[in-house]
Amino acid sequence: MNGYQFLYLIALTAVLGFIGYAAVVWGSVIAIIFLVILVTLVLIGAGAGIALAVQRMANEKTQQDFINNAKENMAIMGAIQKAQNLQTQNAGRLARLPDPTQNGGEPFVIDYNVFDELED
Repeated sequence: MNGYQFLYLIALTAVLGFIGYAAVVWGSVIAIIFLVILVTLVLIGAGAGIALAVQRMANEKTQQDFINNAKENMAIMGAIQKAQNLQTQNAGRLARLPDPTQNGGEPFVIDYNVFDELED
């Protein structure tokens, strides 16, 4: 709040006070009507101000949620990229290994009867 806004609020309060004084002491109908109109406008302005403040807070929360989500997504994408790089490196190493079926070699076979003994 700057100085101009403060002076405006002081002047508005003085005008409302004078109209209230005129309405109560002199019993002026016109003052009562103006007082009702001004109080109504002040209440509407206060409600609009509260609504704007709530909307601003909601927008800031939405923006912060978006930033947090983007950071989380970037971290996930970095982890996925790291895993893909490791897979690519391992695939290159596996490609250099000799094929066990070449040169008459038998592929590695697991005898599943070995696991039957473990169940006993």
